Amino acid sequence: MRGSIFVRHRQQIHRRTLAKHSEFLESPPQVSAKRRVISVDSTAYNPTTTLFYAGYVTLGTPPQRFLVNFDTGSADFWIPSSRCSSQTCLAHRQFESELSSSFIQASPERGNNQTSQLRIEYGTGVVGIETARETLGWGSLKAHNITFGESVQMTSDFDAKFDGLFGMAFPSLSSPGLSPPFFSLAQRRAFNANQFSFTLGEGGGRLDLGENPESLDTAESTVWIKLVKPQYWAVRISSITIEPGTQTSK
Repeated sequence: MRGSIFVRHRQQIHRRTLAKHSEFLESPPQVSAKRRVISVDSTAYNPTTTLFYAGYVTLGTPPQRFLVNFDTGSADFWIPSSRCSSQTCLAHRQFESELSSSFIQASPERGNNQTSQLRIEYGTGVVGIETARETLGWGSLKAHNITFGESVQMTSDFDAKFDGLFGMAFPSLSSPGLSPPFFSLAQRRAFNANQFSFTLGEGGGRLDLGENPESLDTAESTVWIKLVKPQYWAVRISSITIEPGTQTSK
């Protein structure tokens, strides 16, 4: 599986090519799938610092719309539940499972004596979720039985403008019973190619699923770099050039 991030800043394109993961390349992708494009808006805690980029997805039948942080540093997808009554939850859009005909609650007991309730700890903040399956709307794509978490507890750290987190890191980082939606869809052959890219800017951007952005001629210039390991989107840097000299990492 391949992933590339394309960063647009001050009208210039800076390409950050990340990696490939061979297990999704053993069989040819479904070439009839279309490129999926999602608008990505920059949001910030204050006017001088942009901390994340967020876009809209929908869950349920009929669809309920949520603003999510497309987070490449985590792998879980969760949305605040209407059953959460904390002030942090009430400040966000909340998923109402009772209004959806396609909602499937995870069974109370899973293998290894684990329940459907999970505690997820981040660098800042903790959420308590219950796992479930739902119909996901992501750009022009509609996918059934996608695993996600209904957040029934959220610490006050999650006071950002986005409603939930949409993890896009590797499945090895995901919590039990959950799988990153992008990887689940890649296994279903939902894309032309199993890759995604961001075009980011100070006023917003876009997330392309399945192919590189049409506006960028990158097919011949893209170089695939091996990941440190299939977990985070992290690559080994051999050297950093800082004018007037070069500093080499070890």
